[in-house]
Amino acid sequence: GPVYFLSFVLPTLGLQLKAPYLLGMYGLPFAYGIFLRYTVYKDAFHTAPSYCPTLAAAEGVAPSSDTLLDTLDDSILSGLYSISKLGGYMILFNLLNLVPTAFFHPFSIVGTDSGALINCLLEITSGISRMGNRAPLLVLLLLPFGGFSCLAQTYSMIKETDLSLKSYVLHKLILTSLTLVYYCLWYLLFPTTFLL
Repeated sequence: GPVYFLSFVLPTLGLQLKAPYLLGMYGLPFAYGIFLRYTVYKDAFHTAPSYCPTLAAAEGVAPSSDTLLDTLDDSILSGLYSISKLGGYMILFNLLNLVPTAFFHPFSIVGTDSGALINCLLEITSGISRMGNRAPLLVLLLLPFGGFSCLAQTYSMIKETDLSLKSYVLHKLILTSLTLVYYCLWYLLFPTTFLL
């Protein structure tokens, strides 16, 4: 979210400007989402939701008889379960970050070692910490993708739905490409403010 981006990512990368990076991080996905809403997925919003109390009552489906406290209890347990899964994936991918440094000699990629780049690809937050301010553009390009930990976390949340992980990954890659175009245009138009 924006707090994570403004209080952790930008200071770690040593970047002073905020508005252009916020536009790249949040404006591009917003614009891309609006574009998809009115092009690719324009017909997706004309179907009825899977459960709507008004429609259910009209069709004779009985609403849930759970009390407010039962629903609250279920919500808390579901939230704790989800947080545990997400945290478990973060720990797993952070442990996987030990593998490249243990078995491979790091080599230089764009001013940083390959281990830090692999860290970013596996788990973005620990990768950013390790990368520091050595390759801010590379980190800014990896942020929209989110890393493999993010993909695993997303899969764990959507696996029992009709949402597609392949479609999610495709859109993440498109957003990463759009981010590259955005930063290239910024560099071409305003080279003196780039990476400040």
